[in-house]
Amino acid sequence: MDNSLSQDFVLAQNEFNIALANGLRVAQKCVRIQTDKVGKIADQLHSRNIITALTVKFIINPPKRTGYPGMPPSFILWDKPSLCVLSRCLLETYLIMFYLCVDNVSTEERDFRLLWWEWHEIAERVRLAEAYGSNDPRLIDERKERDTLVGNIKSHRFFLQQNVNDQKELIEKKLNRNRALIVSLKEIAVNAGIHAGQFRNAYDYFSQFIHTLPLANCIVDGFTPDSMFLPIRWATAWLAFSIRDFVKLFPSGKDVTDLEFWQITNFYSDLLATDLSLVKAPSPTPNCPQ
Repeated sequence: MDNSLSQDFVLAQNEFNIALANGLRVAQKCVRIQTDKVGKIADQLHSRNIITALTVKFIINPPKRTGYPGMPPSFILWDKPSLCVLSRCLLETYLIMFYLCVDNVSTEERDFRLLWWEWHEIAERVRLAEAYGSNDPRLIDERKERDTLVGNIKSHRFFLQQNVNDQKELIEKKLNRNRALIVSLKEIAVNAGIHAGQFRNAYDYFSQFIHTLPLANCIVDGFTPDSMFLPIRWATAWLAFSIRDFVKLFPSGKDVTDLEFWQITNFYSDLLATDLSLVKAPSPTPNCPQ
């Protein structure tokens, strides 16, 4: 262990490593289980988060680098912007898995969400191909498939159960604007047990780095392990929640998790369900150099 690292950073680092180790064991345990469409999507999204987490592990446990022109002979790079980008990826992937596969909704609504998800994939593929002037002959069939899925959406039992205003909103504000989800990420987060304020705080913080906004830009000279403490803890939470909800669908996966993982998961579950104004913690806002 690097003795120059603070105890808080090392704790956050170790928590993430524990969550990842459990996620890898769960993925391996469940790899050959026969499942339905919901289970397959959950497996894809859980696998995506494991892949993302492996990259996060590399960022928060950086090796010494050598042989780069203009750099010291040996150096360690603390890449906070990439950590924030990947932490938001972990969050959004977890929320999509929850929305499609875990959320406590009726059978009709879950089927409708899956149908909408399928439509959006085809619709985006057609839109992007048309945007760059593709002449691919497969576009003819994909346009037909897209239009068929739109018809299936409008005739779906869940859609027909909605009142006229809600139907209109789904068509005008969601389908016509090529939205992938029928509810907001904030609503999904709340349904998943994350307080709305906690979600907004984390999402906005990550966005500073994703969109190169002033808050992120002003600390380029100040990327240190301690400045990465908060996004590591968030990354641990999203990964842990993903694993926790995945084993709800694949209970045998729980057999290979350990007590430390559940202690970490329960801690973050309680913390992130709490109104932000009641949480006493250092401000995540960095100080810009003058």
